[in-house]
Amino acid sequence: MKSTVTPPVMPLVPLHFNQAMKVIYTNWKGKTRERTIIPTAVFFGETPYHPETQWLVEAVDTEDHEVKMFAMKDMVIPVELYTTGHLSTPV
Repeated sequence: MKSTVTPPVMPLVPLHFNQAMKVIYTNWKGKTRERTIIPTAVFFGETPYHPETQWLVEAVDTEDHEVKMFAMKDMVIPVELYTTGHLSTPV
């Protein structure tokens, strides 16, 4: 009998698919900084840089225009975007 793993509840990060948005992100090296990303997909899984199974966001990094994976647990939406009501930032 095949077992299935039920993923935990997805974190409440308001993502705007195919729209640029600013996030504060801590990468796998522990470096934290503001990033502008364009989310394209969300999935529960792992990558070489994120070996533990978790919620991941596939997104275009607007700095180098490459598609990358971002761990949702390491992502924060800047508070000023909540207070101004602007959750997306044009590219």
